[in-house]
Amino acid sequence: RWVPAIGNNRIPRYPAAVLDARSHGSSADLVLGAPNFTSSIFIGTEPSDRIRKDAIRYPSHIAFDDFGRLYASDLLGRIVVWNPPFSNNKQISRIAGVPVLIQGQPEPPATKIGMQLPQRIRLIGRKVVVADAGLHRILILPEFEQWPEESKQFSPTAESVLGQPTFEAITANRGLSEPVAGSLRNPRGVLFFNDGSGNDGNWLLVADTGNNRVIAFPGQSFDNNSAATRFLGQEGLEFGGINRVEGREVAFLNNLLGDGLPFAGGLAVDRSTSPPRLFVADPSKNRVLGFRNLWSALSGGSAALVQGQL
Repeated sequence: RWVPAIGNNRIPRYPAAVLDARSHGSSADLVLGAPNFTSSIFIGTEPSDRIRKDAIRYPSHIAFDDFGRLYASDLLGRIVVWNPPFSNNKQISRIAGVPVLIQGQPEPPATKIGMQLPQRIRLIGRKVVVADAGLHRILILPEFEQWPEESKQFSPTAESVLGQPTFEAITANRGLSEPVAGSLRNPRGVLFFNDGSGNDGNWLLVADTGNNRVIAFPGQSFDNNSAATRFLGQEGLEFGGINRVEGREVAFLNNLLGDGLPFAGGLAVDRSTSPPRLFVADPSKNRVLGFRNLWSALSGGSAALVQGQL
């Protein structure tokens, strides 16, 4: 089991057998991003720090692809990738999210390459999906094997974007005063789900934390013209405030803590049941909401259980 140790700027691995035994004080058997188990590397925020392969800064989320590669988002606006096999303090293999800078020119606010506060990472097939919270969008990157050689282009180019009309747009909710079906505000969570009915059964669920809602985009391919058709947490797709209807509301926190670490909700689907169950972390109320039916939840249904509160 891999766990991002945000404050220690590293990602340790804990043996599954040790965790399954539920023993206290379990020790990691491998660490990435740090020289060893007892030290860490402090990395700054300069452009030269973003291309370093020996360290990470506040790693927040991880994911694995079918080939065992480990992807991690960090607070330098990067997705760092390690190829297996893993070893202590192994160098980062590739980095996404770092645009090529032109000497004497400032970095553009948004591009097809750069990221700002990337959060949750998911794989759709082999494509890499990233919640780019700082730019209010979801980026879809090509599969790792299609990334250009690093000597030709340091970071890969995104294929499509959700939540913004173009790759260069940077404003929340597409610059509108209220959200719409195709807009986002500080999205922090993303989850891909297939209901088993083929391409038409593909759904991309997004924890749109700044709009206090979970929205679902249908389809096999997603682009800047895609719009959500299902939602949770609001009375409609045109609302973004905190909904007070008990059992259907969520109050995500879209701010940053004083130390710069992101704090927001998350999503999980239990596919072992029919219909599938949906679980939503509701951080400002210190609870997790559980919905017996994913589809009814995204059509205005209420939670069936709550964990963390009476």
